[in-house]
Amino acid sequence: MRKRTLYLETSVFGFYFDEEPANREKSEAVRMLLYQIQEGVFEGVVSQFVAVELGRSEKIGLDLLKLLEQHCIKVIRVDDEEAEELASGYINTDVLPESLRADARHVACATILSVDVLVSLNLKHIVNTWRVRGFNAANLKMGYKMVEVAIPQEVIHYAE
Repeated sequence: MRKRTLYLETSVFGFYFDEEPANREKSEAVRMLLYQIQEGVFEGVVSQFVAVELGRSEKIGLDLLKLLEQHCIKVIRVDDEEAEELASGYINTDVLPESLRADARHVACATILSVDVLVSLNLKHIVNTWRVRGFNAANLKMGYKMVEVAIPQEVIHYAE
């Protein structure tokens, strides 16, 4: 069986160190997902844009970047021009506003990389049925494949 490739959007990493009781389920799912990537159940990838965003975190930027190496997550460089063009396609078709270009860029990178699933915890702007339909309509119009989007809880393998 082929190992599935997951694009991890920046929001996923923010929950790794989250100790808020209200976020316990998300935090546990993120930790399990990263562990499963490290163990080879999945291939985890991010774009250069995720790496830059992780490094910008004032409090724990270095700790977030270390997660990539610790959990064997590959940073794959996506052509900036192609990513911006596809992100503009989402913006020009009103899937996302210009102010959310960074989110549009993540969806574009996952699409360009043809990953199996884009994993995010950004429920408002990415993991949203109506937005996913819009992303995929734009993808098909611009000659790309559809992108599947899910939260960590939907992709991790659970023990029987």
